[in-house]
Amino acid sequence: AIAAAGIALSMTQGWPARIPHSAIRIGELLDFKPDTPYRTGNCYLNTSHRNKRFDRASCLTPSPSKRNVLLIGDSHGAHLWHGLSVAYPNTHFMQVTVSGCKPLLASHYNRWCAELQEEIFKDVIHQLQPESILLSARWRSSHLQDVIDTVRQLQSKDIKVVVMGRIVEYQNPLPQLMAIGAWRDDSTLVNRQRVTETKTVDLQFAKALKEQGISYISTRSALCPNDVCTIATSEGLPIQFDYGHLTADGSKLLALRLRANGFSP
Repeated sequence: AIAAAGIALSMTQGWPARIPHSAIRIGELLDFKPDTPYRTGNCYLNTSHRNKRFDRASCLTPSPSKRNVLLIGDSHGAHLWHGLSVAYPNTHFMQVTVSGCKPLLASHYNRWCAELQEEIFKDVIHQLQPESILLSARWRSSHLQDVIDTVRQLQSKDIKVVVMGRIVEYQNPLPQLMAIGAWRDDSTLVNRQRVTETKTVDLQFAKALKEQGISYISTRSALCPNDVCTIATSEGLPIQFDYGHLTADGSKLLALRLRANGFSP
């Protein structure tokens, strides 16, 4: 029913008079293209880029005048780059992110992913010597020990490492849920569709990594203080364009909130 309503909301013909303008405006975010803020094809590679490698000139060139931080991750790492670059103008964020490929030394994925991770951890990091590394991905409980092992090896090279937590997610695309909620005048719809696993994983990582003395930043807590989640910008537009990936404005909102909370990459 939600999918059918979402399709209907994307139409501008048929029965537009019955759909609030706000619902139509929100639903348009379902067509958001993240290529520019994610730097797709250069610093973020997906399955259509299997014959490509990272563009070192634009993604992996250290700044001579700023603090250099390397962002490593999957698409949930890529969606942080834009916001971090805006929120921390005195920090240079280099980026190597791969769709569906967790930033871990352990290779549990396909050959392409394993080869890229090997390149990142054995060559890229050694060559760049960043002052800090951010590891960001759509973590699951099964990744926890591999995350700890990866951080320990990086720390042995005297590199500061911060693990960025899994972001809040929804069972259906956020713009769709918000549009339907506006259409039905149902302010509780989005909250009812929140994925509970994200909170479970976030709490598990926060506890375990703290016990290990590893820096952990809960993006979920930043967006959901007291378990009340921010879902829209000040203009009323969704901060995520699907189940969990941030829009450019959403990335900026999150990064500014992290900065306000005292996070220093």
